[in-house]
Order: sequence, then C-alpha cells, then structure tokens
Amino acid sequence: MFDFLRRDSEPPPPEPVKTWRHATLFDGLTDAEQQAVEPLVATRSLATGELLAEDGSRATELYFVESGALELFKRDAATDEQHHIDSVDDGDVLGELALFDERPRIATVKATKPTTVYALKLAELRAAETGPAATAYHKML
Repeated sequence: MFDFLRRDSEPPPPEPVKTWRHATLFDGLTDAEQQAVEPLVATRSLATGELLAEDGSRATELYFVESGALELFKRDAATDEQHHIDSVDDGDVLGELALFDERPRIATVKATKPTTVYALKLAELRAAETGPAATAYHKML
C-alpha cells in the first residue's frame, strides 16, 4: 500500500570528521586552508607491532592518531636495550618537530594495538609557495 515510503537501500553514513582537523596545530586555519592541506594527508593503518617510524630515519611526515595506540622508544646502541619514552593514543599528534626541518627521528614508534593514523606530507606542504596551503604552513609554525 504505501510503497513510496519503502526504501530499497539506506543512504551511506556521513563521513566522520577527521581527527587531524581538530588538532591544536590547526586551530587557526580557515576552512580554505584546511581544504588545501587535505590532499597532503594520507590514512595509514598499522597492525599491532608494526613500526610507524624508526629512530634515525628522516622525518618527512607529521602524524595524527585517529584510533589505536603507539609506543615511542629509543634503543641504547651500547646495550641494545629499548627504553620506553612515551605512549600516545586517540587524538594525539606526534612528529611535530618535522614541521621545522627533516632532521632524523629521535625515537622509534610502534603500534601496540591496531592503529589508524593520518600522515601529513610535510615536504609537499613546505613546497607550497602561495595560496591557502602556504598560508596554512606558516600559521602552523
């Protein structure tokens, strides 16, 4: 009888707002600047035990933890022991020193459970000479 009320399929759920947009680092960015940064952000999924970054590797990305947990540790070259430095989880940012230059990472970062992060490609952001992406980079500094 009321066939016009029946749906053949449900609409897709709305896309969740991405955590990286809520990081303090982006507080001063306009919508246009955030949109200019968006193509430079890639989603990475890590399995438990998988490395996100290694101590001494070149810092080329800034990370925003969407979900999961990561452990930061440093290996003692003399004893080969791992020393826990910190732990991060949902909503945390790491690798912010990479904003300034591409010095080597100061710690190894490993997932302690399945983790999703957003990785901002900093070299591409730095390369933006004009427009909203360039403005965004300078505001983030």
